[in-house]
Amino acid sequence: MKIRVQGGKRTFKRRVTGALVVGSTGLVSTVAIAGGIVLSLSSGFDTGGSVLKWLEPALSVLTISTLTAAGPATSGGTAPSDTTVVKTAGGTTGSGSKSMELGINLNLPAYYAQERMFVNLASGGGRKLINTSGQYVSVPADRMDANYDVIRLDPGERIVTGLSIPTKAYRGVTVDIVCRWKGTITKAEVWGPTVRNAKYAKNSATFTWVPGATPVNASFYYSGMSSSDPLRGLDCRETDASPTATFDPTFLDNVKRYSTVRFLNWTTAVNDNRAVTWATRNKPGSGAYNAADGVALEYMIQLANETQTNPWFNIPWNADAEYVRKMAELVRDTLDPRLKAHVEVSNEVWNWLFLVTSQARDEGVAANMSTNPGIGVLYRYAQKTGEVMDVWSSVFAGQMQRIVRIAATQNNPENVRLIMLWKDTSKKVDAVATAPYFGGTLPAGQFTTVTARDNFFNTTAPAKIDETIGIAKQVKAMAANYNLRYIAYEGGQHFVSSDVDQLKLIQRDPRMGKMYTRYLTAWQSQIGDLLTLFQDVGPVSSYGAWGAQEYAGQPLSEAPKANAIDLFRKSYLARK
Repeated sequence: MKIRVQGGKRTFKRRVTGALVVGSTGLVSTVAIAGGIVLSLSSGFDTGGSVLKWLEPALSVLTISTLTAAGPATSGGTAPSDTTVVKTAGGTTGSGSKSMELGINLNLPAYYAQERMFVNLASGGGRKLINTSGQYVSVPADRMDANYDVIRLDPGERIVTGLSIPTKAYRGVTVDIVCRWKGTITKAEVWGPTVRNAKYAKNSATFTWVPGATPVNASFYYSGMSSSDPLRGLDCRETDASPTATFDPTFLDNVKRYSTVRFLNWTTAVNDNRAVTWATRNKPGSGAYNAADGVALEYMIQLANETQTNPWFNIPWNADAEYVRKMAELVRDTLDPRLKAHVEVSNEVWNWLFLVTSQARDEGVAANMSTNPGIGVLYRYAQKTGEVMDVWSSVFAGQMQRIVRIAATQNNPENVRLIMLWKDTSKKVDAVATAPYFGGTLPAGQFTTVTARDNFFNTTAPAKIDETIGIAKQVKAMAANYNLRYIAYEGGQHFVSSDVDQLKLIQRDPRMGKMYTRYLTAWQSQIGDLLTLFQDVGPVSSYGAWGAQEYAGQPLSEAPKANAIDLFRKSYLARK
């Protein structure tokens, strides 16, 4: 789930699990009982009335368990060996499953996301209108053209765009930046505690980015814009950077480590549940990176081609029919044919924390799909998935080896069975995907002693890994009943706590790396196939510690999760 938290002059988006951990977790399991659904929340989650109230419309029976002292860790993952290599990309394990690959979910390409993805530092900045009262407001739709460029400013108004932090600045290196644009404005200003020696010309500005003790952003302001020649094409990058490069080299190197890259957070219309059309979709060079459907599809395809990484696309639930077909055609015609396009409808339609779930419920009820709204959601999702996959199958006729059609659901076998019960869904998809996270909510102050931390890493975390893999094995078996692959659309740890300092203690502890080694080797030996981790970069906060690294380019010696992933990849996996 994403919520918006007001933070000074900008709006943040953060992934939420916290108390309402039914979002995106692998620790919520359901089984059908007497036509209803039993929901079991483990790991000591807050089970207050708000959770129950939210779930009542879908679930007829609820049982909620709390975190108990985990039993002794069973024998599980072993340290990667430099001499052990597992076949990938078409190979099979001894059980006949496809051999393991590692994928990654990307962060939101926003200027505050602790990661610079595009070379253009202004690409993830968005825009805010500063009105004559000094208020920061969204740019009205009638102030933008079809390319989402601002075309009108009244006297006394300004536009501000946040700038991403240059990758080198995270390491304390001073860099020189040049901003260029087209159009006529009377005033431009680059501002921030990192900005030094700013100089301005007619259509450019130069300044030096001097990092401080804590990495902070800069902002680009402009005013006095001509309506007949509005500002467009704002581009800020290092003076020695390639003028034609699209993506940051450090970001490219990170993506290249994985076989698959999932673009959920780039397709902002998915979790926002926005209606989108092909005619109004976002395109390369847009004045707003997240307008309409999100980051331009062309950029996603370009990233996949440049890194030779299989793309995983999330199609907005409310995309019109032309969008679905044209998107498939664009992928068919421009994606490197050596790559496989993974295709998924929306995101976590089973999850009541998302707007799309209520919509799917209403549509299922209207179509009399089930007297149980919770089951109706899954039936409607299956129906919608089948409709979308029919289009993609038609577009890729004769080239079906180039796509992987996915039905994604909660990490439990019963959801898979219910989705496959809807008509011929199993014949319209190639794989079932879930999110096998391990983790839970940790009480504040839990790790004030060494003994408490030892118990966590010696007992609690290993037991949660074993529990998660155990459920994943059941899902894999259910998928196999329908001759489908089982893969993970998200995965990794998802320990959360309101005590951020305590959460940092375990996230930065080298033993968290060992937990990832245990998790990855357990998946490799007991599940196999694609595990798509969530996510590449992100800070530790009360909403979780989703990033393998806390910021772009963080040394692996300081990032135990990323280090363990990298060692596992080098030891066990080929590139694809």
